[in-house]
Amino acid sequence: MFREVAGQLRVRPGAVKLTKLLRARGWRVFIVTGGFTILERCLRAAGLTYDGFIAHELIFKDGVLEGCTLTYGDKGEVARKLKETLHPKVTVAVGDGCNDIPMLREADLAIGFRPKDIVRHYIDAEVRTFRQVWRILHLLS
Repeated sequence: MFREVAGQLRVRPGAVKLTKLLRARGWRVFIVTGGFTILERCLRAAGLTYDGFIAHELIFKDGVLEGCTLTYGDKGEVARKLKETLHPKVTVAVGDGCNDIPMLREADLAIGFRPKDIVRHYIDAEVRTFRQVWRILHLLS
């Protein structure tokens, strides 16, 4: 059932184009999700390109969900580790929900993508489309 649901997820219009443009311009793109690794197949099938996918892991035994493994504490922890490993000139985080707040706080530039009200307190810019994200990031390159 989980695989079927993951297979039905749709990638937002513009996400594929944005990730291709960013990577072509030398940006490193990482997806950090509070979801599960089973979602990655859907993202790849949609044509999303990125350098890393960080998610939690569902554990199946004989096709039956047995549990899950949390691979990180919060998204801020992941952002810190990526910064320590990659040493980027600038870090940008894009998020919308409460679980994104620690990551947004770690970023040099925090962008809220159609953010929930509480998230607005932690962002530098708010956008509604991937084209708007591109316009902001294009200014930095």
